[in-house]
Amino acid sequence: MRNLYIGRRPCSARTIAAYRASTQIVLICIFQLFALVVGASLPTWSQANVNEGLETASIYVDASKGNDNNNGSKTAPVKTIGAAVRLAVANNDSNIGSKVIINPGTYRETVLIQSGRKSTNAPMTFEAATNGTVFVSGSELITGWTAYKGSSSIYEASWPYNFGLCPAQAGAPAQQQIMLHPEMLIVNGTPLTQVLTLTSMLPGTFYVDNSVIYMYPPSGTDVATATVETATQPMLWQISGQSYVVVRGLTFEYANSCPGGAAVEVGGNSTNVLFDTDTMVWNNARGIFFGIMENFTVQNSVANSNGQVGFASNQVKNSLWQNNVAEYNNWRGAQGAFYVWDRGGAK
Repeated sequence: MRNLYIGRRPCSARTIAAYRASTQIVLICIFQLFALVVGASLPTWSQANVNEGLETASIYVDASKGNDNNNGSKTAPVKTIGAAVRLAVANNDSNIGSKVIINPGTYRETVLIQSGRKSTNAPMTFEAATNGTVFVSGSELITGWTAYKGSSSIYEASWPYNFGLCPAQAGAPAQQQIMLHPEMLIVNGTPLTQVLTLTSMLPGTFYVDNSVIYMYPPSGTDVATATVETATQPMLWQISGQSYVVVRGLTFEYANSCPGGAAVEVGGNSTNVLFDTDTMVWNNARGIFFGIMENFTVQNSVANSNGQVGFASNQVKNSLWQNNVAEYNNWRGAQGAFYVWDRGGAK
């Protein structure tokens, strides 16, 4: 057992006797000893406490081989994570814990995990079969690119979306128009920079004009074979009111949330939620947000290159954040010389 101290002096009869306020000092030493000897056997209230050993049902998801009419077994996986959620929630209603194993692939869907009147405390884990190989994406592919008549370096395609401008955040300094756009364009995994006029286009930029989108791809891009995506979903994953949930090894990318929104949102008085080895990257606003909840843990996770902030929380208590990385966030704000979003406490 390590030594216990009063200031720089170890707890001992001689140390205690040296202090006049001996009663107070004795109590300090007793409290420290109690924390060391008994604390390890007490529940940890400042973080998620999920017993994954209670998960007796296994559900498999495979984007390429699955079918949502399947039963979710290893030999008959479902196709979407949403279908797996429905199976896991049904198990939860019967007080059966579930482990959902997600095979490698890109899952273009919004996953909602919500509590109901039959919800129990049975745990649910959603994890990648191999960490880093499962991508929950808010994007759709754009095809049909043709050369723009005004420049051989610029390409154009039909633009079927009308997202409009996001509302400016109240109480914040003035926000330039570029900050209120939710459009994103990704070429071969590299997001391009949005500009607001066709004449402003340079290599690595894009411009949206009503029903047409213009792309000036990075040098060396073969547009004929390139994978071009645009962000279309404002939210990728939501846990609301459901407790004892683990999310492990997943990547969340390309949500076109407006400022204040997030690719991943957890709240609704949820408790005991664990995010482990997850990645939130290249989303238009926040990577992940926790609000109105308690007892949660975020560990070994990365929230990089999000347009607003990577990790954020509000009205929460008893949380543990450890071994996480948040870098290169606030790119959307930086386009308008706005650096208020990336501040202390929201990283």
